[in-house]
Amino acid sequence: MHASRQTQPVIVVVDDNDSSRNVMVHSVRRRFGSDYQVLESNGPEKAHADLRRLREEEIDAALILANAHMSPTPGTDFLAATRAAFPTARRLVLAEFGDNWVMQSIARAATLGHVDHFSYLPWGTADEAFLASVGDILADWSAETARGAPRMTLVGERGDNDFYLLAEVLQRWQTYPMRVLEAGTSEGDAFIEEHSAKGELPIVVMADGRMLKSATIAKVSDMVGAGADTESTTYDVAVIGLGPAGFSAALNAASEGLRVLMINDTFSQASSSPMIRNYLGYPAGVTGAELMRRAWTQALMFGAHARIGRRATGIRREGARVVVSLDDGSAVRADVVMLAIGVDYRRMGIESIDRLVGSGVFYGYNGADALALAGEDAAVIGGGNSAVQAAISLSRHARSVRLVVRGDSLESGASEYLIEQIQILPNVTIHLNSEVVEAGGDQQLNSLVIRDRVTGQTVEEPASGLFVMIGAVARTEWLPPEIARDARGFVLTGDDGPRPESPEQFRLPFETTTPGIFALGDVRAGSVKRVAAAVGEGSAAVHQVMRYRARRAAPERELGEPLAVGSA
Repeated sequence: MHASRQTQPVIVVVDDNDSSRNVMVHSVRRRFGSDYQVLESNGPEKAHADLRRLREEEIDAALILANAHMSPTPGTDFLAATRAAFPTARRLVLAEFGDNWVMQSIARAATLGHVDHFSYLPWGTADEAFLASVGDILADWSAETARGAPRMTLVGERGDNDFYLLAEVLQRWQTYPMRVLEAGTSEGDAFIEEHSAKGELPIVVMADGRMLKSATIAKVSDMVGAGADTESTTYDVAVIGLGPAGFSAALNAASEGLRVLMINDTFSQASSSPMIRNYLGYPAGVTGAELMRRAWTQALMFGAHARIGRRATGIRREGARVVVSLDDGSAVRADVVMLAIGVDYRRMGIESIDRLVGSGVFYGYNGADALALAGEDAAVIGGGNSAVQAAISLSRHARSVRLVVRGDSLESGASEYLIEQIQILPNVTIHLNSEVVEAGGDQQLNSLVIRDRVTGQTVEEPASGLFVMIGAVARTEWLPPEIARDARGFVLTGDDGPRPESPEQFRLPFETTTPGIFALGDVRAGSVKRVAAAVGEGSAAVHQVMRYRARRAAPERELGEPLAVGSA
């Protein structure tokens, strides 16, 4: 469906109880009526007729609200039946406060993807908690559907991996609408001409007129103020990597009054998760990108500083401190360094696939890419939670989704609730005991060859998008040999590392074999590869850092140290 941008999207309120429906309609219309049409339906039958009319008129439904207690169709069942016609619309089911017995059915509906959000019925037209939840839902829908005037425009060359990486980072981390254009299109070429940027792509232009040519992540970060600490080179704690563990460590260390620097080149694997449903405090789930954006804001509020777009290339002890070398030639000194560098997705190693990265093939998953595949055929390779989540998310936009799994079942790698959800999706096909052996397309992906690993038979299927999620490898090849790792490259900490040379020495649980360097999150050997576990490790590691500093009585920071050349 391609709705006209001149037509206001619709909020549909469905309730066969006149009293509660009137309260919802009046409160939503008063708060959001200037930007959205508010349509009320006095029951499921009327609502289905209204939704068919919206569909015929090509008008977007942004949000569908339904009372859980409707007759003869419960609100969860009604919302489930609306998914096919309006796949991107958000679905909010509501119940009376204290009506806890209905939670089990709502939880199951959320697990199966029938509803997106839950809230209590508003107590009146001025129920700010209810209105705030509606506002958050609409903001999420608006971001996914690219509504609103863009505050940032990015233009680059098709096939330029740096351009695609920059686009992916900005789309994942931005908190406002942005536009991505390709050179060679009429719109992209007109924009390049207007800003005299030929030969200097990629370019980034802000809505206030600021422009950056030959843009990089680091340059954009400095332009928007994310790399604000440009003078100091010495800190109490340096955190390398900004996933759940890194952010947790940074904000907890900063909250203890420590001077903290966060170093990150791109983004974490967690930020690519379409939906995290088992994270404490988010009963309806939260996207990985949203969780990381909130963590970023929280860390800054506690006073942490950042070097975004900079990659750590080396680490060594120098006297009482640890020195981190960065890819721009600068160096950072800290009493303690916390490695939270996460993992990388495994590569396919198939030339026809890897040459199309950024042209229909993606390692990891990004919701913006899924939106671009609306009405197209797509595929996901992998059998773990992230792969299944990606396939479920893709099914809301793509015409068809193929989940290609090497194993003979999903049970060994994915959670039961995700398996239940994906098995009932009509446009998802699960290929077990299978692998993708070739990709078709010269400049853009257009097909995949899938081989049955049992029979050896192959079949070519249409595909405009492929998301590869086949496991992870540790990003530790740049670390010195003094930091011990296991056979797969994961960092050994605590008692898992080699026994200290002196019996008087002892190693804290997250401390590596090099004093003053700690490892946490997915990069640590033996860690639980879950978001909540990584957040917990980040918090616990700060307590260990405080013990380490007290034990070693870290010296006062030298004043007047010269700035490193090229620091940012």
